[in-house]
Amino acid sequence: MQAQTLGGIQIPEWTPEEWGGTTPYEWLYDKRGNKFLQMQLLEVMAAKAKAAGIGNFKTLWKAYLETQKNVDGMPEGNATNFTGQPMELSCGRYQADDYGITINNGMGETLVCSHPIMPVRRIINIDSGVTMIELAFRRGKVWRKTIVPKQQISSAQKIVDLSEQGISVSSETARPLVAFLAYLEDANYERLQESHSVGRLGWVDGYGFSPYVDNLLFDGGADFQRAFDAVKPYGSWEAWKALALDVRAGKSIVARVILAASFASVLVEPMDATPFICHAWGGSEAGKTVGLMLATSVWASPVAGDYLRSYNGTTVANEMQAAFCGSLPLCLDELQCVKDRKSFDEMVYKLCEGVGRARATKTGGLQQIKTWRNCTISTGEMPITGEKSGGGAMNRVIEMDCKDEKLFKNPREVLAVIRKNYGIAGKKFVDFFASESMVEHARTMQAAFMERLQECATDKQALAASIILTADSMAELLLFQDGHALTVDDIAPFLTTKEQMDVNKRALAWLCDFVVSNPARFEPGDYGYSGECWGCVEDERAYIVKSVFDKAMKDAGFSPESFLSWAKRNGVIETAQNRTTKLKRLPKISVPARCVCLKISQAEDVTNSVVTDKAVLEQINCLFGTEEKPF
Repeated sequence: MQAQTLGGIQIPEWTPEEWGGTTPYEWLYDKRGNKFLQMQLLEVMAAKAKAAGIGNFKTLWKAYLETQKNVDGMPEGNATNFTGQPMELSCGRYQADDYGITINNGMGETLVCSHPIMPVRRIINIDSGVTMIELAFRRGKVWRKTIVPKQQISSAQKIVDLSEQGISVSSETARPLVAFLAYLEDANYERLQESHSVGRLGWVDGYGFSPYVDNLLFDGGADFQRAFDAVKPYGSWEAWKALALDVRAGKSIVARVILAASFASVLVEPMDATPFICHAWGGSEAGKTVGLMLATSVWASPVAGDYLRSYNGTTVANEMQAAFCGSLPLCLDELQCVKDRKSFDEMVYKLCEGVGRARATKTGGLQQIKTWRNCTISTGEMPITGEKSGGGAMNRVIEMDCKDEKLFKNPREVLAVIRKNYGIAGKKFVDFFASESMVEHARTMQAAFMERLQECATDKQALAASIILTADSMAELLLFQDGHALTVDDIAPFLTTKEQMDVNKRALAWLCDFVVSNPARFEPGDYGYSGECWGCVEDERAYIVKSVFDKAMKDAGFSPESFLSWAKRNGVIETAQNRTTKLKRLPKISVPARCVCLKISQAEDVTNSVVTDKAVLEQINCLFGTEEKPF
């Protein structure tokens, strides 16, 4: 008998033995790419099977399809049929081909989407557990992909936003599209590839160090994608190393500390420390920005806008950037962009807390709280703390005055090298710390530095400085082998002593200046005070009207209550009974006023006890100058 042809396909002539096996069914199953042709072939083959003695061919065909469903997950052979599709997915009652996606709901066909679209991967964030879906879609001839939160494609209100990316979806087709994508994911759950993602950089428990982990995707959004992509090894290790060796052998301690702080950032978490700030300030010709770019080049592209950012951002923006950096240094340039000096302390506290603000969700719950454990390296033309800064803020910042020092002999040459060679040193450095023994070695070294630094600085300053020294020593041991590791004596001049840190002593010094700089308010003329009366000075006592005192202290950033409590304990003020004030009849004023009575001689003794930077260095040299350095 002559073989029959249908749609250009020749139907074989099978023997009775073949009809009794699986050969005809396998041949027909291979034609599932064209559903219409497959159904035509089914009718012809059913007639041929009946002639061969197989009267229930269609029933056996359905059983065969059920068998194949267990093999490849395709129910009844109905699958997506898009030209060039990334994968074939079961689509149940949906008709999904190049003409679009439709479904027959019993009252006619409903249009789901006018073009091919399908989920191709499920992505789970390892920090939050939030699931993202990678969608593939085609408009025209080119397939494109986008990663979206599963929550977005599960809501008819939110899925409409995908129209911004070129996907055809409107308020009319939103619900059918949501149902279609949900069906495809559920029906093909085991077939969809599952990957893990992260929205930050740095140490990731159980995985390693982002972004150096294979098959770990970034889902932190388009705002940070450029910065994430900038963190990679690029160029020549030898070229970058030669530059770093030159800087480490140079005279600029500031440049060396900035470079060491970049390595130190990734040790904050392994050393179980808190975040801190390393800030270099000085004139515009010092080369501070070049130093910051050099620190950036340890990990990423130093080009402005890639990874390096400016202080010119909101508090929330700085918090988001710190959370994105995770363990890598947050590099901020141009402190002077912050116009409000009073916000400096707030910024220091927020960056050094390592925890973002708790924020509510629209549904009434709480968003995931962002965290980070790193070092912020910043530059500017002014210090980040001042005499009015709180002790906590000063404690968290290592400030370096560049003075008239040039950080680099040839800044242009530095820029030329780091723009073409970057990110290699950082990866090499963290690779060493995959070994727990190396981490323990670093902890031992850090503890030794900490013990020495506590003799000349507060605990928090000593902790930050010890991590910088440890990182520099480990970099010298593992990467450079040049014998130019920083020492305690190198970093000590930039640290703050406990005396300098005492906010109440600094408040007392400011209060004395306040009285001296306003003589007309404290000394009446022949006819009384010419303006407002703030108090008087007599008998080695400065009397300040309590309401004036409170306002002036608060305006200056000091706590009047905290200061008065300290001043009373230390005998700096004279009080009446259990109060922190006393009544005083001011000159040429008949009504007595409640005043803060400041003992001038006691105040002078206390303010003179604040140690200067030079004295700190002399103290350190006395303590450690003749001892053999441990590293």
